[in-house]
Amino acid sequence: MSNIKLSALRDDFKYYAKHCLNIVTKDGKKTPFVLNEAQEIVYDALTEQYERTGKVRAIIVKARQMGISTLIEGMMFHRTTMNQNMNTFICSHLAESTSSIFKMTKTFLDNLPHETVKPSIGMQSASGLHFDEINSSFRVGTARSKTTGRGMTLQNLHASEPAYWDFAEDITAGLLQAVGRNSWVVFESTANGLNWFHDQVKQAELDESEWQVVFVPWSVMEEYQQPSGKNFVLSDEEQFLVEQYKVNNDQLAWRRNKILELGDDKFKQEYPINVNEAFIYSGRPFVEERYITAAEEEVFQPDMIGDFDPLGQFIPRSDKKGSYKQWGVVDRGVDYCIGVDVAEGRGGDYSCAQVVNEDGEQVAVWHGYIDPFEFGDKIQDLARHWNYAYVIVERNNHGISVCDRLKQLDYKNVYQEESWDRRYEGRKSPKIGFTTTAKSKPLIVDNLASMLRLEESGIVDLDLIKELRTYQIDDNGSTNAASGCYDDRVMAYCLALFGLRTLPKKRPVVLREKFEPLDKTIGY
Repeated sequence: MSNIKLSALRDDFKYYAKHCLNIVTKDGKKTPFVLNEAQEIVYDALTEQYERTGKVRAIIVKARQMGISTLIEGMMFHRTTMNQNMNTFICSHLAESTSSIFKMTKTFLDNLPHETVKPSIGMQSASGLHFDEINSSFRVGTARSKTTGRGMTLQNLHASEPAYWDFAEDITAGLLQAVGRNSWVVFESTANGLNWFHDQVKQAELDESEWQVVFVPWSVMEEYQQPSGKNFVLSDEEQFLVEQYKVNNDQLAWRRNKILELGDDKFKQEYPINVNEAFIYSGRPFVEERYITAAEEEVFQPDMIGDFDPLGQFIPRSDKKGSYKQWGVVDRGVDYCIGVDVAEGRGGDYSCAQVVNEDGEQVAVWHGYIDPFEFGDKIQDLARHWNYAYVIVERNNHGISVCDRLKQLDYKNVYQEESWDRRYEGRKSPKIGFTTTAKSKPLIVDNLASMLRLEESGIVDLDLIKELRTYQIDDNGSTNAASGCYDDRVMAYCLALFGLRTLPKKRPVVLREKFEPLDKTIGY
C-alpha cells in the first residue's frame, strides 16, 4: 500500500478497482479488476451523469457475459465501504443470482489489501454486511414478492435483471421510495420481450423520465470473434452490419456460430447490436431494419419546437420540448397535406398530426394528449399555417369528433370518402375522413413500406423512426404497434402520404392587370 494514493482510492473507482478489488475470471483465475471494453462504456456513462446531475438514474441494456453486473457491484461496494452512512441494496431475480452476487461481494471484502480500505464488520448474515465504524451496510435480496425491499433507507440501489422479475413494477415502485436525492440507482438487464422493462427504456429514450439508457452491444467485446477463413462470404444482412456497425469478418464468424447455437431470434435478444434489436425479436417488422436505419440517417433536429395558441400563433419553447416540431419554413407556393390520427383524449393514447409537403417530405408534427373536439381546432390552426393544407383524418372511433369539428368550422380542404347511400339507390354520400378497415389499412401502410424501401420516405423526425422499429406484422398478417408501444406517429404519417395521392390538383391561375375583352375575330 506504500505506493498507493489514498485520496485516489476514494475518488477514482478505476484506480481503486485495479489496486484493491479482485475478481474471478471465466476460467476460474483470481485477478485484479481492470475494466473491459463494455465496462468502460457503462462506467463513463454513469460517472458523467453523476457529475452532471449529482445522482445516477440509469437503465443498462446489454448483451450476455459482459461483466456489467460485476462493474455495478464493484462501484457500489466502493461507495459503501469508502464512505460513511451508505446503505446499499442489490435485488436480483433468482436466489442463485442473489447468492452469486453476495459471494462476489465477499470476494471483494476478503481480498482488500489493507486495513486502511477494509472496514470492520459489525454484523454479518447470509444476505448482508454492516460496517459499524462507518455505519454503512451492504444487503442483497431476491425479487420474490411485491413488498421486497420496502421500509429501507438507501443511497445505492442495483436492480439486477428486472426484465425477468414477476412483480417488477410493484417492487421497483417500493424500492424507489427508499432512495434519497443524491443516490445511485441502476437497473441492469438483458431484454426479455416487450414488458415493463421495455416500457421504462422507451420512456427514457423519449425523455419522459429522469432516467438515461445505456446500451452496450456485443460488438464492443474483443473476445466475441473467431477466425473467419479465406472463403468467408458475407450475406446481405452481414454486409449491412459491416456498413452500419463496422464489424469485421471474425466478429461475424463468431455471430454465425452463436446463431447456430441459439437461433436467430434468441441470439438477437441475448446479443443485440442495437437497443431495438434487443426487444423486437418476437415479432416481424413491417419493413426490414436496414431500410429504417437508412431513413434514420436522414433525420435532423427541428428548427422550431413549441405549440400553437388558440389564435393559431406559434409559441416557442426555450427548453427544446413541446408538442409541435417544425423543420424549415412555410413555402407559400407549395401545397401541404396533414395526416391525422386521433386518440380518446387526455390520459389515453397520443393524438398526432403529420405535415408533409407536395414532394412527400415531412415538415412538421404535432403530438400529444388532447381532447378530440379541441384537436379539431388545433388541426384547423395547423392547416391554416401550412397554406390551408389538405387534411385527411382517420375517422374511426374518436376521429369522428375531429371530422365533425372541422365541418362545424367550415374547413373545406379535407379528404372525403364516398360511400353508397342505402336510402337512395345509386346515390353517393361523401363523408369527411378516412375509414381504416382490414382492407384499407394495408393500402396506406404498404405505401409507406414501399417508400422506405425506395429510400424516399421523406422522414426527418427521430421519434417517428423509433415508432417504426416497434411497428410489426402479427401472426394474423395485420400490422400494429408491438405490445406496450405506440403507432400514432406511424398512422398519421401513412395518412399524410396517402393524402398526397388524392390531393386536389392545382388550377392554373391567370392574372390580368385590367379587363381585356375577348378576341372579336372569334365571332362572339
